[in-house]
Amino acid sequence: MIGVTIGAMVGGTGAAMAISVGIEDDFVQEVEGLMKTGTSALFVLDDEGDMDVILHAIRGLGGTVLKTNVDLERAQLIQATLVAPPAQTSKADDKE
Repeated sequence: MIGVTIGAMVGGTGAAMAISVGIEDDFVQEVEGLMKTGTSALFVLDDEGDMDVILHAIRGLGGTVLKTNVDLERAQLIQATLVAPPAQTSKADDKE
């Protein structure tokens, strides 16, 4: 995915990665404070503005948007995409 970094954070391992790609330490710490033991967080950094690529990558993953720095409309779109059924792929898509 060009221009998009998606990282799963479990404990402190992914936190360092999130910070290293440009997600502020304070934001990561706030999210960590919201998490319960045995859960994970997904940080999405969009530096190219290609929301379609991001939405395709997260479609059907499940989960809840707990903390975001984007506007309410975009957060609602992301939440709806997370809980949407996974996209069907054709055999042609699998070969790409």
